[in-house]
Amino acid sequence: MRNTWMRHLLRSLILAAALFCWVHALILSGDMLRSAGCVSFRYGTGGISGAAAQTMLEDESVPFAAWLQESGRSVSEPEFSRDSTVQILEIAGDTELVLPVEELLQGFLPPRGSADTCAIDAATAYALWGGMNVTGETLIYDDREYTVTGVFSRPENTMLMQSRMKTDTVFPYLELSVSDRNTARRQVDEFRVRYSLPEPDILTDHLETAAMLRQLALFPALLAAALLLWKVLRRSFGKSVSSLGRAGFGLAMVAGILMASWAIGFSPVIPVAAIPGRWSDFSFWSGFVEDMAERIRLSRAFAWSAPDLLRLQLQHLLFLYSGGALAGFVIGILWKPRMKQGKGQQDGIFDTEKHL
Repeated sequence: MRNTWMRHLLRSLILAAALFCWVHALILSGDMLRSAGCVSFRYGTGGISGAAAQTMLEDESVPFAAWLQESGRSVSEPEFSRDSTVQILEIAGDTELVLPVEELLQGFLPPRGSADTCAIDAATAYALWGGMNVTGETLIYDDREYTVTGVFSRPENTMLMQSRMKTDTVFPYLELSVSDRNTARRQVDEFRVRYSLPEPDILTDHLETAAMLRQLALFPALLAAALLLWKVLRRSFGKSVSSLGRAGFGLAMVAGILMASWAIGFSPVIPVAAIPGRWSDFSFWSGFVEDMAERIRLSRAFAWSAPDLLRLQLQHLLFLYSGGALAGFVIGILWKPRMKQGKGQQDGIFDTEKHL
């Protein structure tokens, strides 16, 4: 009896952990969907010059944000001489493309042309002033005073400000707003040609990526529903199943999976780049796999050495939580721990025929 209770407790803990991971994956995918209407340029070396960014600020009507990130910078609060170490996000353009407005806790983000204002995260606000109600306060960075206009929730230890556009400024990141996923690539190409921008190392369409990751976040629930249906049908049919029963079993599984897909809103999204002109074009598939592997390698390199604020961090967290949910649901539903066998027991089930 004790072993049975331990087995049920262990399975409950695994399923609870899987549910925790799944809920977090859904929350992250929702955050990405809300801020998905843009395309990201990322440069490993070089980037967009300050002169090109200034021209874009003067001429461009489409929302964009060229930005850079500098870690390990010191900011201070002049009245009580408190210091804090932060990463600086220096932006030329529309700040809400870099930091989604959903992350704001109070105030507003520094608008275009506002070179003497900034926004900081809640942890930095607590470190400098001991609270979050700090809009209107003054802090010092690089011997200049900045007025705090807003406080955001994440990422921690971060200060966001409009760039002063020094002559040697180079922006390794660019966010460009796009109106339609189907024409995103054309809009990007036109934008690059218009300002003679170099080809980025990573070009990410967040509309497409967010839709795909949303399906990834929903997939653990679909798998859990399929596994539960499998167990119910196996109990219903028993061990001896005729050909007709197996056919009915298969149809019931397919129908159940389709109904579960409809119920949770799961509809697979296939990237346009993953659809070949001819399915027998093996060179396309080998090139596609190599390209995906290179993109994954580059995204991990960017995420570790210079985190792309929230987007790459959220993507990697979503993969982590979705993978945890998948593994947890599979183990929690299908795994049967072996019971200690005793007299009159076989795999934890009393063998009545043998001992009657």
